[in-house]
Amino acid sequence: MPLVPAFCLSPFRTSDLLSRPVTLRSPLSHPPHQHTVSMKYDMSSVAAIEWLKQPIAVRGKVQRGFGRGSRDLGTPTANLPGHLVQGCAEAERDGVYLGFGRVPKYGDQVVKMVANLGRNVTYGDVKERVLEAYLLSDEFDEEFYGEEMRLCLLGFMRPERKFNSIEELMKHINNDVEVAREALDVPEAMPFRKHTSLTE
Repeated sequence: MPLVPAFCLSPFRTSDLLSRPVTLRSPLSHPPHQHTVSMKYDMSSVAAIEWLKQPIAVRGKVQRGFGRGSRDLGTPTANLPGHLVQGCAEAERDGVYLGFGRVPKYGDQVVKMVANLGRNVTYGDVKERVLEAYLLSDEFDEEFYGEEMRLCLLGFMRPERKFNSIEELMKHINNDVEVAREALDVPEAMPFRKHTSLTE
């Protein structure tokens, strides 16, 4: 299957979500969905998520990476080349995104996921952008290199950053996962779980 460039979906209907009261460490001067998450946020949080105005659909074959997600971090990732999102304004920033994912090989199951788009700056040995998705399900307990994976990115959680240690990186990844699990339960996100970009 050829690689398919990412494309933006219809605008995310976040009006109800964004009108909910949230507590931030600093006041916003513009709507939350346009807020660039500040580096002063020590950890990602539901309140700091920037919901994309136009979610991004990505589809491609899973590529072999360094194996560090499984070996070092306990969060096995499935990798797609970063150039798939080239040209999507909503994916210009390197960092952690959240949304839904599906691997058709395993059937119709669509699961929550977090994905890092960037160059693994903590390790410092990756030159090209990579989209590393961690599917939040126990169903994917084996490698599926070469298989098609479909992702729908709904929000930006935090910028990619260089951590001082692997332990610090793991702490932030684990927090990202818990935040994503909670945030993706909002009613506004649910329709994207059944979006045709994932299901067809």
